[in-house]
Amino acid sequence: MKRILFWKVLFVQVVVIAFALVLFGAYQAGAIRSFCFVVLLPLLVSAILSGIVYWSMRKRLEALSGFTRAIAGGEFQRRLIVHRRDVTSRLKEDLNTMAESLADQIRDLQGRMTTLELALTGMADGVLILDPSGRVAFSNNALRTLFGVPGDSGGKPFLEAVRHHGLAILINRAMQERSPLTGELELLFPIKAFVAASILPIIKESMREDVHLGTAVIIRDITKIRDVERVRKDFVANVSHELKTRIAAIRGFAETLLDGAMNDKEEASGFLGVIQSHAARLQRLVDDLLTLSRIELGAVSFSMASHDVGPLIEDAVQLIKPQADAKQVAITIKTDPGLQPVHADRDRIAQVLLNLLDNAVKFAPPGGAVWVLARNAEDKKVKSYEDEKELAPSQHPIFNASGDFIEISIEDTGPGIPPQLIPRLGERFYRVDPARSRELGGTGLGLAIVKHLLQAHGSSLVIENARRGGTIVSLRLSVSPSLSRGSCP
Repeated sequence: MKRILFWKVLFVQVVVIAFALVLFGAYQAGAIRSFCFVVLLPLLVSAILSGIVYWSMRKRLEALSGFTRAIAGGEFQRRLIVHRRDVTSRLKEDLNTMAESLADQIRDLQGRMTTLELALTGMADGVLILDPSGRVAFSNNALRTLFGVPGDSGGKPFLEAVRHHGLAILINRAMQERSPLTGELELLFPIKAFVAASILPIIKESMREDVHLGTAVIIRDITKIRDVERVRKDFVANVSHELKTRIAAIRGFAETLLDGAMNDKEEASGFLGVIQSHAARLQRLVDDLLTLSRIELGAVSFSMASHDVGPLIEDAVQLIKPQADAKQVAITIKTDPGLQPVHADRDRIAQVLLNLLDNAVKFAPPGGAVWVLARNAEDKKVKSYEDEKELAPSQHPIFNASGDFIEISIEDTGPGIPPQLIPRLGERFYRVDPARSRELGGTGLGLAIVKHLLQAHGSSLVIENARRGGTIVSLRLSVSPSLSRGSCP
């Protein structure tokens, strides 16, 4: 720009000199001193004017150049000052308008980028964005949790950030083939999980050649789906096993009777007793399956009303007492007489309590004990009957605490449950000790039914081991109709 301006000024000077020479030719007959007036004076005037024009234009162009460099550097708040109308005023106004437009567009783009980043960060699925060279450009919280990726992994090769061989193979293959890929992976560290990985190369189509802009990796945790599939398979396998075992036994004894055992009345009576026992077991199994199915389908109606906790517990204990007396298991009830009535279906809660007491008595050793405690849900100090005995009645929280829930805990002196198996309790047909459970006559569906009935009441089952051994099973019941669902999910 400066070079062009220089040549323009030089051109003006040449024209002026040429004009002076023409005048000199016209007046060459005059005196010699007229030469200075005719030639040198116009030349001097033109040189002065050209210098003024040059330096003025250069200053304006430098201001424009500095403004454009500032805009290119991101200083969108900069503006050119328009003093008066001249050859550059329109250009300055246009540049100011362009800067305002660019600033608005950048702000809008930054807002969209922030919204997108917040959305990606808050996603439940893991998100990993790689640049064309395979370095980490972005990773959200879910991905960092699943793979243990450090927060400062930006700019690192993905193999250094996400150290998983199977995922690395999928990413490399997708980047090489430039086509989407999916796969399932098993994670062992930092958490155990099954994930579904979707690899999507980001390609910008062009008439000449497609440009690879990066790679997007989406990781979805499918551990719960796998668990559901496993539970379903186990359910089918267990039902088939239970049915085949009982049917085979019934059929075997029936064939034995038909082969002549009926002639021996004593032997026939024993065989018929075994057949009746297996048939009753089948009937309980079918009844429990139908009950569980109806609850899951929402076909079970609930008659919600206010009921005192004390009578509910006492009725359940009376029903289980013959079984407890046979094993010499002592059942102790400890409830607060001032507890508010619970809002629940009496028959369904009675079924829950009976099932839990039945399990406690079954797994308690002969001569053992079972304790039933009822207290306000705000009581966090008392966790077991052993803790409760250490408090005087005046110190016991259940006499002065108030809450919206009543907590019922059933503790036994049985063998306890391995901590790693507690999360699986409540699955259909799951047994901690399958041989002993079948020996005691359980169907393996009791806790599953209890879990669904409590969910219908807006509650859940909490199972833990007591400090001195045995198991504590706790549930909460609402004392307010507004806090209890009253319908099966």
